[in-house]
Amino acid sequence: MLVLGAASGSAGATEFDLRGFADLRLLRAGAEKAWQHGGLGKFRWDGGGDTPGLLAVPQELSLVGSVRPVPSVSATVHLRVAPDQDTVVDAIEAFARWRPVSTSAWRFSVRGGAFFPPVSLENDGIGWTTLWTLTPSAINSWVGEELRTIGGEVSLTWRGETDRITLTGAVFGWNDFAGILVAYKGWGLHDRFTGLFEHPRLADEIGVHSNTPNPKTTQMFSEADDRPGVYGGITWSRDDAARVTMLAYDNLANSNASKGQLAWRTRFLSVGAEVPLGDAFTLLTQAMAGDTTLAEGQAGQSVTDFNAGYLLLGWQEGDWRLAGRVDLFATRERGPRNRVELSEHGHALTLAVTWRPRDWLRVTGETIRVNADRAQREIVGVRREQTETQVQLGVRVLF
Repeated sequence: MLVLGAASGSAGATEFDLRGFADLRLLRAGAEKAWQHGGLGKFRWDGGGDTPGLLAVPQELSLVGSVRPVPSVSATVHLRVAPDQDTVVDAIEAFARWRPVSTSAWRFSVRGGAFFPPVSLENDGIGWTTLWTLTPSAINSWVGEELRTIGGEVSLTWRGETDRITLTGAVFGWNDFAGILVAYKGWGLHDRFTGLFEHPRLADEIGVHSNTPNPKTTQMFSEADDRPGVYGGITWSRDDAARVTMLAYDNLANSNASKGQLAWRTRFLSVGAEVPLGDAFTLLTQAMAGDTTLAEGQAGQSVTDFNAGYLLLGWQEGDWRLAGRVDLFATRERGPRNRVELSEHGHALTLAVTWRPRDWLRVTGETIRVNADRAQREIVGVRREQTETQVQLGVRVLF
C-alpha cells in the first residue's frame, strides 16, 4: 500500500492511497465449456476441449486508488487488467463518499458513482475479493456478474458501546438488464466480475430458435426505460465481528422497454449473518430469493424465480485459514412453452486452504465440485445433469 500526503504533517493534507494485487492461477479446469465462452459451465475457465485441462493463467491485475482531500470526503476507483475482458483496462467501481465527522452516536454518509450494492458478507477484501476462498458463493458470483449501483446511496448509523445499526437506501439507474444471465445460463461459481464497460456473453444455446449468429452478448450496465431502481437494507453489527444484514432490491425496470434488447424487471431479498464461534472459528451464511421478468403482460412473457444460499465455516490461526462451504441454488422459469425450459437446480461443495506468510503474499488452494441439472444442455446433445470439478492454486501478490 502506498500512502502519500500532499502536505506531510499538515492536518489539512490531501491523502492518496494506492493498493492492488496481481493474481496468478494454476488450475485444473472442468470439461464443460465455460459461460464466458458461450457454454453452460459453472466456472470461469474451461479446458478448451472435451476433457479437463491444466491451465496456468494470469488471472488479473487490480489497482484500487483513492484520494481524500479533506477528512470527510474521499473518491475511489478500482481498475482491472485481465486477459478475458473486452478491453485491456476496465473499471469495476468508481465512486465518491461524503462522511461528515460525528461526535454523537449517529453517523451519516453518502456515496455516489458506480459500486457494488451492500449484499455480500464474503467479499470484504481489496477489490471486492473474498478472504476465505478464491471463489465466492453462487450468490456473490451473481452479484459480481450482474449488479452495480450506478447512482446514489445514503447510510445512517447508530453507534452504541458495542453494537451498531445501519440503515441504507439507494436510488440507481443503468442496471435494467440485470437478471438476463441468471435466467439464460443459470448460477455460476467464479470470481469473474463484469467491468462497467463490458458486454457479457450469453449462452450459445439461447439462439437455437433465432437466426442471429453467435456470440450473443448483453449490454449489462445500460439504461432502457429512464426510470430508477431502488434498494433498502438494515445491518446490525457488533465489535466482536458479528453481523446480521438484510437488503431488498428492485431495479423497477419496464420489461417491455428496449435498447437493442428488452429490459428485465429484477427484484430480490437477501439476508445473511456472520457469527464468530470462539477465537478461531467463523460462520457465514446467506440466502437470497427473487425473480426476474421479461416482456411482462405480453405473449412472450417469461418469469424466472431464482434462489440460492450458502453456509461457510472458516478457521483462522496465525498465517493459516481453512474454509468449507456448501452452496444450494435453483431457478424456475415460468414462460413460453415453445422452447426448452431454462430451469435448474444444483449444489456445490468448496474447500479452501490459505497461507499468508507475508503481508504481501497470499497462497490459496481450492477445490470446488458442482452438480447441476439444467434441461437447456439437451439442446446440444449432452446430459442435463452434469458434475464439474475445479482445482485451483492461486498466488496473490499484494501491494
